[in-house]
Amino acid sequence: MSDAPEARIPERCAPCRAGDPPLEEALARSYLAQLPSWSRREETLVRSFELADFRAALRWLNRMAMLAEELDHHPDLRLHDYRRVEVVCWTHAVGGLALPDFVLARRIDALAADEGLP
Repeated sequence: MSDAPEARIPERCAPCRAGDPPLEEALARSYLAQLPSWSRREETLVRSFELADFRAALRWLNRMAMLAEELDHHPDLRLHDYRRVEVVCWTHAVGGLALPDFVLARRIDALAADEGLP
């Protein structure tokens, strides 16, 4: 895509299929720049949350799981140290980052804002 640097993360997208290519690097960088709370770890997107306690962390994990189910794109979710939740997004079908990862990350950010999470 020649206009990749200006591309905005859409609200929704179609799921990827096996054999689809990962996102072009320039587009992935452009999308990541729109997600300041996320970082890139190799071919994944990662964000961590620290909640008040175990119950709050479990509730938050379940809220993200329901969103992932709605979008039919399922991240790795990890609850550790009793109140920390880590989210790791990547698209198994393409073996790297794809548009659904960025759509989900953007929607998780919106959900976190609605919940008053930093």
